[in-house]
Amino acid sequence: MTITKQTFFLNCVLACFLFSSCGSSKIVKTSNKPDETVTVKPLLASHNRAAATFKNLQGKISVSIVTGESEMGYTLAMRMAKNEKIWLNATLNIVRAIVTTEGVQFYNKLDRSYFDGNFDILSRWIGLDLNFLQLQNLILGQAILDFPSKNLELTFTNSQYELKTKPGDNLDFRVRINSSHMLADQQYVAQFEGQRSVMVNYKSYQNIDGKLIPETIVITVTEGNELSQIELQLKSMRFEQALNFPFNIPSGYKRSAL
Repeated sequence: MTITKQTFFLNCVLACFLFSSCGSSKIVKTSNKPDETVTVKPLLASHNRAAATFKNLQGKISVSIVTGESEMGYTLAMRMAKNEKIWLNATLNIVRAIVTTEGVQFYNKLDRSYFDGNFDILSRWIGLDLNFLQLQNLILGQAILDFPSKNLELTFTNSQYELKTKPGDNLDFRVRINSSHMLADQQYVAQFEGQRSVMVNYKSYQNIDGKLIPETIVITVTEGNELSQIELQLKSMRFEQALNFPFNIPSGYKRSAL
């Protein structure tokens, strides 16, 4: 079964991205200067503690995908059980997906197809070996990759800490941490001497019930001369005590290898 590049990107988004916003939330502005006496290890500890704590999250996400000269937009319903699963549903139940610590499943009513597999789908798209928790970190404004503090260099800007891998590592990873709320402003991962890279920009954060989560995230994937961009707008989000995650692949659908 063949699949267009645009549909492939939508399927990837459905299989792995979800998010946040609610009622009286407000965008967080930042202005604090970094503490230039801090070292890498305590900085990482502060960054990890800054992540929002919750059990379940529910809301909507607007997705804009630009590849070459084509652009598509979607609105998805999202439910998330932290550290366990992510459920996504497109308008009219046309596409439904669930991502767990074990892998990715989704089905598409338009072409009566489904996918059931591991995170290799993301590795082929982004070029990184990502697991569920790393995807969750991306969503919550946490560092995607986990390096020992001895492998990282720390520099400062007027409002950010920048951690990056030391020269000689096979992977070029950088994360800019906002000195006010200690969550990521930007993340960058490059392989093959920069021929394949992923840039994640957190354009704004929002405060929901005293917890900070991203509001607008822009993901730019570059491979050679090809560039694709996904913008995520996180809307109508609220924290819940209990949620269900209905998912059942309809009978008669053909399995897609993507």
